[in-house]
Amino acid sequence: MISIKDWFHEHILLSEEEEDAEVLLQRAAAVLLCEIMHADHEIDAAEKVTILEAMQNFLEMSAADARRLYHEVQTLMQDVLSLQQFTSLLNEHYDEEKKIELLGWLWRVVYADGQKDAYEEHLVRKIADLLYIRHSDYILTRNRVANIE
Repeated sequence: MISIKDWFHEHILLSEEEEDAEVLLQRAAAVLLCEIMHADHEIDAAEKVTILEAMQNFLEMSAADARRLYHEVQTLMQDVLSLQQFTSLLNEHYDEEKKIELLGWLWRVVYADGQKDAYEEHLVRKIADLLYIRHSDYILTRNRVANIE
């Protein structure tokens, strides 16, 4: 069985010549967004559209790069062992405001299909905890997104 550290280095971390920190952060955030989509074991087209929108707006990627990363992450997710490997990277580089913005996009993925599934909600709570987001910010962000959607 492959260790988390080995998996992370094999699938996420490439040499500095190949990638910079921004690409690693984009990939880590994209994995979290896609994990929410898979939480209820139903992949909805609206969720995919929301993830691509998040990649373009939150991660500041072109539409083509967002599609490429989306497909890359779908392949990588087959071997994901722990969300902590991604959230720890984001914790090192994202400030509180950026993490809350990501949380908002996670909630948008949850609400994209018109339903808030208990598995999705549980996973968002887990990710928020791993990102050290205060519970009050978690609630405020959830309510703000729920009222928009």
